[in-house]
Amino acid sequence: MYIFKFADIGEGIHEGKVSDILVKEGDSVKDGTDLFSVETDKITTEVSSPVNGVISKILIKVGDTIHVGDPIFEIDDSNGSSSSAAPAQAPEVKSEPVVVKEEKTEQVQEGGASVVGEVKVSNNVLPLFGSNTLNVSASVEPTKTRNDDVLASPVARVLAKNNNVDIALISGTGPEGRVTKEDVEKYLSSSNQTTTTQTISTASESVTVAPTVTVTKTVVQSSPATAVTNAIVANKVESTAIATIVEGDKILEMTSMRKAIANAMKRSWSNAAYTNLSVEIDVTDVWEQRNKIKDYILETENVKLNLLPFIIKAIAKTLKQFPIFNAINDDANGTLILRNEVNIGIAVDTKDGLIVPNIKNADKLSIIEIAKSIADIAARARTKKITMADLQKGTFSVSNYGSLGIEFGVPVINYPEVAIAGLGTASNKIKKVGIQMVERKVMVLTIAADHRWVDGGDIARFANQVKQYLENIAFLFV
Repeated sequence: MYIFKFADIGEGIHEGKVSDILVKEGDSVKDGTDLFSVETDKITTEVSSPVNGVISKILIKVGDTIHVGDPIFEIDDSNGSSSSAAPAQAPEVKSEPVVVKEEKTEQVQEGGASVVGEVKVSNNVLPLFGSNTLNVSASVEPTKTRNDDVLASPVARVLAKNNNVDIALISGTGPEGRVTKEDVEKYLSSSNQTTTTQTISTASESVTVAPTVTVTKTVVQSSPATAVTNAIVANKVESTAIATIVEGDKILEMTSMRKAIANAMKRSWSNAAYTNLSVEIDVTDVWEQRNKIKDYILETENVKLNLLPFIIKAIAKTLKQFPIFNAINDDANGTLILRNEVNIGIAVDTKDGLIVPNIKNADKLSIIEIAKSIADIAARARTKKITMADLQKGTFSVSNYGSLGIEFGVPVINYPEVAIAGLGTASNKIKKVGIQMVERKVMVLTIAADHRWVDGGDIARFANQVKQYLENIAFLFV
């Protein structure tokens, strides 16, 4: 009997939630047969069998959280050679991307005194600093954690950190005493039953959590070093933590993928200093050249040819001329990494949400090769067959909202990348060419970039170079 255990599928992912079971007990399976789907903080993937055999027993159910090393299937393999087995080698990952979660603490600050709390979306309202009521009058020293040596899942660490909990205080129930997400949630739930009050002054600011967060400011007294000399005008700040639910309402929970998208958007807006410029491009010549060869390309190369491969080619060539746009932020060191490879991400609209696999070495590919790459990653993204390798090492991204008939938009930077291009639809417009008014095919290109590294002039020159390539198509082939 082969005991199939959940394996580390890479990228530091040590646990996941079972989203679907694709086989039943008694089914015959082969090496490579998909057995179940699992959602993690980074991907949604289908995990396949490492052996041939018959499913003897299913040890998991939909909704279970599983950890690396957990037994998940008993498979009666053809050799009957093993009563137990170590975790199988990680299968090829078929994935939907989830960007690493980052949440920030927001401060309400006035007159030298501050109230620090967290705005967090979850099914439960969690107390600030692990308590229902907290009286403060000056800034409170954050809890010092000593969690470096604690065995814990990445999700558990983030959850504990976001709630100012020392993870070393939590007893782990996972393999080898690993602290899991459920352990942290149980600890927070337990803490929620006990009211802890901290007082640091004669007058107070009361913070009450659940169902709403209410902050009432009064005059604050503190030590001479931090004394507040001016009275703070009474100010009530109310933030709804739990919405009222009435009959007929429906509750929609975020999938792992939606959470990933949400966190990616927050991360981008929280870090990048946004600026953007747009330029109108006459793509008539590209359109006509494409029309001349599209049937031949479909017949000989079995790929449909639209404007996108031409635009990607123009952007790739421009990125080599403007390397600061082909770069990623290194926030840990406060530096920018100028990438040598040009790996252009293509935002793919799937039924589950947005996914951005990238075309590797796009600057070295022909227009036909780019067209094939786009078709390949789009098809695999929509059938959940994208791998982690497809999602990694991106240097610049493209959002083709023009494919949905949108003429203009401002895309969100795929952080930590420095910039992104937004492509509007190509539409017919009357333009003056020489002394004549003629109908031309025109689109709007928008470049959004991180103003910390590039200025408006840089963006303008970059966008105009892309424009030059597309309006003078011969230069694309040089």
